[in-house]
Amino acid sequence: WMVVLVVPMSVLVATLMAFGGMAQNNEVAIMKASGVSLYKMTIPPIIASIFIALFLIYFNNNIYPDANHAAATLIRDINRTKPTLALVPGVFSQEVNNYAILAREIKGDDLGNITLYDYSKPSVTNLITAKKGKIFFSKDQTKLILFLQEGEIHEYNKIEKERYRILKFKQHRIAMNAADFAFNQSFPGGQRGYREMGAAELKQKLD
Repeated sequence: WMVVLVVPMSVLVATLMAFGGMAQNNEVAIMKASGVSLYKMTIPPIIASIFIALFLIYFNNNIYPDANHAAATLIRDINRTKPTLALVPGVFSQEVNNYAILAREIKGDDLGNITLYDYSKPSVTNLITAKKGKIFFSKDQTKLILFLQEGEIHEYNKIEKERYRILKFKQHRIAMNAADFAFNQSFPGGQRGYREMGAAELKQKLD
């Protein structure tokens, strides 16, 4: 995206500085006195601007969208390898199957004011709250460990609805499947956003 912004601005600044310097040093007046018209002076910048415009049209329609799409795909792949990158303060995350995690405070791998719904057992729903906790991978990277401190487990049985249990704990550890967070670099493809499409793809989508 820097090329898209920098090239037009740099060409504009360079042109203004070049012609401004020439006017300040009376070079324009000297060239006009030598028989070079103002129109002839503008021919080289116009030709250069045409080539730059053609390059930017090609770049914006072919290179820039593909680069954006590749970057977005890579960011999604990286996010899956870092648990806290998938967590947004105050928003439930369902990146891990059978779990919904809410952390109101996030600082690195440390979480605060945590609420977690556990749907791993079809007949039982567990609501777990904790004042603080930490999320990290196991040594073999196969499990995502959520280490909770000072909280409660509210267990609701869907079959025996009259059965409701509350368990208080000082420390509680939950091991979740980390398969969704393994780094697998995806190949470009699939759905694209508007910044990841060229003019032809945008026109086709609008039609």
